[in-house]
Amino acid sequence: MTPTSRGWRIDRVPAKPVRRAEDGRVSVPLWLLRDGVYHSDLDLHLSPSEAELLHAQLSHALDDGTPVPPQWSAP
Repeated sequence: MTPTSRGWRIDRVPAKPVRRAEDGRVSVPLWLLRDGVYHSDLDLHLSPSEAELLHAQLSHALDDGTPVPPQWSAP
């Protein structure tokens, strides 16, 4: 993120790991920024099945960049 960036942006918090929340969901720590200025901490909460789907889609995209097979898409 550059100081001249305009608009809203959500970034991962580099120093905080993804973790399993007390309710069993996966929690991804995020930062909310506007025009490059920090505004708030946020958490993206995913069910275990949503986290597995995201993992599969990210792995597939990082592997060769081809589109994700239909069976790996949300219903």
